[in-house]
Amino acid sequence: MKVLYVNSGPSPFHESLDRYIDLTLSEMDVDYRLFDLTAHIKFFDIAFDHVRQSYDIDYSEDSLHTYASAALLQVISEFEPDLVLTIRGSCIPVSIVRSIKKMGVATALWVVDDPFEIDSALEYAGVYDYVFTVEANAVDVPAVRVCECISPAVCRVSEGA
Repeated sequence: MKVLYVNSGPSPFHESLDRYIDLTLSEMDVDYRLFDLTAHIKFFDIAFDHVRQSYDIDYSEDSLHTYASAALLQVISEFEPDLVLTIRGSCIPVSIVRSIKKMGVATALWVVDDPFEIDSALEYAGVYDYVFTVEANAVDVPAVRVCECISPAVCRVSEGA
């Protein structure tokens, strides 16, 4: 199996989780790659900042994430993973997730901030093929199919309502 992990973007809170997931996946029996969304977002943020200052043109955070995520499609085209996994669905625009799925790649979102972020996660979780959570009570959320997941290596598959 080929797995592409998309790190969480510029979130200091999630850096240690990103490192743990990266380490765990690299030790598993899978063909694994990391897509560094953080580096892409920083690159475009610097470019957009120059445009803002020089030309008084403003870009939204959504635009920043769209441009940064576009490079993800190139990596997927070259690597051809079976699964794309991320823990921050809010950093990958829904249009990009839909494009990934059109490329024939399964998508998975591991919501590590439940139960605190369940409401915002529901805004974009429905576009993913699989949604994993660390909160057992979130499994009953009817909007998406959810699995309880403690780590990348230990998941208990449960069907949501």
